[in-house]
Amino acid sequence: MIFSFCPVKIQKQNFCFANQNFEFKIENKNFEIDYKNQEFINLTKLRKEVTKKSVEEKIKIAKKIYSMGFDKKTILNYIYPNIDVQIDKIAENVYIKPVNAGIKSLKNCKIEYFYEKNGVKIDKNKIYSAIFDNLVNGEICNLEFEQIIPTVKYEDIKGKYFVCGEFKTYFNTENEERTQNIKKAVSSINGVLLKSGEVFSFNDCTGVRNEENGYKQAKIISNGKYTEGFGGGVCQVSSTLYNAALLSDLEIKEVHGHSIKSAYIKPGFDAMVNYGSADLKFKNNLSNDVLICACVNGNECRVCIYATEQKYKIKERFEIDESEDQENKIKTSSYLDYYVDDVLMKTTKIRENNYLIASV
Repeated sequence: MIFSFCPVKIQKQNFCFANQNFEFKIENKNFEIDYKNQEFINLTKLRKEVTKKSVEEKIKIAKKIYSMGFDKKTILNYIYPNIDVQIDKIAENVYIKPVNAGIKSLKNCKIEYFYEKNGVKIDKNKIYSAIFDNLVNGEICNLEFEQIIPTVKYEDIKGKYFVCGEFKTYFNTENEERTQNIKKAVSSINGVLLKSGEVFSFNDCTGVRNEENGYKQAKIISNGKYTEGFGGGVCQVSSTLYNAALLSDLEIKEVHGHSIKSAYIKPGFDAMVNYGSADLKFKNNLSNDVLICACVNGNECRVCIYATEQKYKIKERFEIDESEDQENKIKTSSYLDYYVDDVLMKTTKIRENNYLIASV
């Protein structure tokens, strides 16, 4: 790939300054010119007069200023105001961001590795040098693109990702509206790549649960009662994801329980979401990216989280406080047990819940 400079006007691929044309041709791309006012500190006293001079006079001035020790970029900005704005635009247009090798989600929570792609950039200082040399010496310069090498290569990660957290819940497919909402939410979170240190937000990912976004009305839990509302069933997806995140040992930043116990999940392991007021958030506290894969197979809602590391095998459990008045509420405590080679290393209490007895 070549960046060509030639002082001949061809179609729209040119720069026009006073009575001289500079053409920059890059892979048949055309560049438009937008002038903007810009002040320069150096050589400002004579600048207004210089910009009105002929090309021949400008060349003489450029040579003289260059002999005084000024750099080529400063000289060109002095003679042709705002040329830096145009060169910046060319560099931005040419720039191609490198792509690291990584993984992407396929059907049924499977993954596929993909190769890295080199990026492309051009050194703006070399552009200035090429223009100056052409202006002063008549030299036509070809500037090669510089490759940007990705930091993560295919060989670095191939075969290193595995399912570190997987969870399944089940639902009634005969409830068509609820089923559609579950599938909609699942499709929203499927394939999300969370870089190390990033925080995932369920609400940001799935968006507002309303008719405009494709959600249907179905049963939701509100203040200890079942009622109709847009997005019924979405909490089953957030709860499934929450448990997969727990089993992956990701750092939970925000989670809320329902007011009553959900039938599809163990007590103390549900994750109620409500756009604008209650979210599920967790942080990728691992050293590499993690990939969220989610799918629906028949009546199964499944979430797998892929990572390159897993220190513990984690198991979930809950306890019901039998001393509480069971006529009005159910108090539960939920725990995570951490194992290494089937040896229990530690136990963490993650939360307590007070569920009301369901009121239909």
